[in-house]
Amino acid sequence: MSSGSKKSKAGTIPNTKTSTLLGSVEKFLAKNSDKIFYAILGIGIVFSLMMFNARIVENDDALYIEGGYHYATNFFGYYYTVNAPLYIMFLALPIAIFGINLIALKLFSVLFFALSVLFFYRAYKNKIPNTILFVVLLAFAWNSYIVAYASYTFTEAFYMMLQSFFMIALFNHIQKPAVETQNVAESWRAWLWIGFLLFILSLTRNVAAAAVGAVMLYFLFQKQFRNALYTAVSFSIFFGLYSAVKKILWGDIASSQFSMQSGLLFQKDAYDASKGMETFGGFITRFIENTQIYFSARFFEILGFRSENSDPSIFLTLVFFAFIGIGLFYIVKNKEKFLLLSALYFLTLCGATFISLHTSWGQPRFVMIHLPFILITGLYGLHRLAVTPSFDFGKPIFFITMVLIIGVGIYETAQKSSENLPVLQKNLNGDIYAGYPDQWASYVRMSRWCADHLDTTSTVACRKAPVSFVYGSGKSFTGIYAVSSNDPDTLLNRLHRSEATHIILDAIAGTVYRYMSIVESKYKGTFEMIHQEGSGETAAYLFKIHYR
Repeated sequence: MSSGSKKSKAGTIPNTKTSTLLGSVEKFLAKNSDKIFYAILGIGIVFSLMMFNARIVENDDALYIEGGYHYATNFFGYYYTVNAPLYIMFLALPIAIFGINLIALKLFSVLFFALSVLFFYRAYKNKIPNTILFVVLLAFAWNSYIVAYASYTFTEAFYMMLQSFFMIALFNHIQKPAVETQNVAESWRAWLWIGFLLFILSLTRNVAAAAVGAVMLYFLFQKQFRNALYTAVSFSIFFGLYSAVKKILWGDIASSQFSMQSGLLFQKDAYDASKGMETFGGFITRFIENTQIYFSARFFEILGFRSENSDPSIFLTLVFFAFIGIGLFYIVKNKEKFLLLSALYFLTLCGATFISLHTSWGQPRFVMIHLPFILITGLYGLHRLAVTPSFDFGKPIFFITMVLIIGVGIYETAQKSSENLPVLQKNLNGDIYAGYPDQWASYVRMSRWCADHLDTTSTVACRKAPVSFVYGSGKSFTGIYAVSSNDPDTLLNRLHRSEATHIILDAIAGTVYRYMSIVESKYKGTFEMIHQEGSGETAAYLFKIHYR
């Protein structure tokens, strides 16, 4: 064991006697840890309510609700295959109780956010220095991106809750004597529990299947080869059982949850299949470019150090890897098994994510879910430098980093919260369109008009079908997401096959306009305008379709 450290039941916690200030902070946090944590959590919940978004944010946001509605109304006649279905299955429960109630559904996400912070605290309490734990908790619970996603109906809040709970179970698991001695006869129940949780993660987020590999890597690193095998077998048992049950209950409608996403994954362009399939070299390039996008741009955006949609930076990529590299060095040197698991987990999942995602996507949420593990890994290395007497700059680097992470994060969250409050107040007072750009407001109003004025047998074609579905209270809408042909007959036939009786021309994008223009170039009078919402360049128009 290195000098300047002492052994605790949970792991190696650096001796902070080398720094009077750091030692005093550690003692204060240790004595008041639960009180301080619940204060942090309470303020985090307040921030999440101040940043509460009572609107649909993106098309995917509505897509999950639409899937949940289909499960609620026809559970065994529908299977969600766009990506992992567990969260969508869960949404069926509140939808069955409350209907398509955005406020109720989003409050569940706030609950998941709060539980994710609570479980994270329980997972790492007494396992790492308190200065690191509470800095990370502040960056986690008060982060502007994370508290914003706490009121989205995306999978992030739900997944982060399960992820934190998984860490509690995994940390408890690796400490069991029967696991350390690889005695499966005494630990098979615990192995089944871990396999089940790994399966649940993969059923919530496709890329989380890589967590199996992360746990196996940990055991291989510990030279516990049988434990690596037990991990794979345990996960496979539940994955196999679910595959069989899925086939029995849903039959042919339940194609692999990976099928639709894998098709996009192997395309060179996610939106243009005609460009062909990606090559091995293309995947390597994708991985390198995504590494820079997420680690040098999105990660620092989430912390508040860069503006949104910043360009990648080689320098900041190197800064990120230096931050993580120092932490990994000391984690391995000091045999910190909990931190090693955390680091392997986020690095493995980030690697799988960067290979899977097209570089054109680049959304912060894909790295946001790993923020706590990234910070724990990096801050551990800086903390070790701070308690190393021979390194004069260790303490100022550690304290400056902490102050910047906390200070910038709080400023960003407070600013965004204050900006959101007036819009939230209008939404809660009944103005559901407040906060939308004018073209979006016109589109949403049109969707609602269709639900109120068209008969139940009509089907409306539109650019954002799931959004229209939510605001149209479950009315049938069919999506027009691309103009994949220049042949009028092909496009008109597609509308006919979808049984579309009407079509919404929006001002959000030019997709529907191009679609209709091609059809009208041959069949004039196919579309008859019957209603308008909004005015000028931001208006939305409803047309009745006359098939020839």
